[in-house]
Amino acid sequence: MIDKGMSMTQLASQLGISRPYLTEIFSGTRKAKKQKQKIATILGMKIVTTKNTCY
Repeated sequence: MIDKGMSMTQLASQLGISRPYLTEIFSGTRKAKKQKQKIATILGMKIVTTKNTCY
């Protein structure tokens, strides 16, 4: 997010979710698979999945 010059609040706004929900996604307390894909797209990242984990 730093490379994109984006704050958590801005990213949450682009996703249409609350900042606390985004924080829960980043901390791992929410699975939010669809949101993680959107986050990766917005930040220009690629999601790598393993058997039970999404990185």
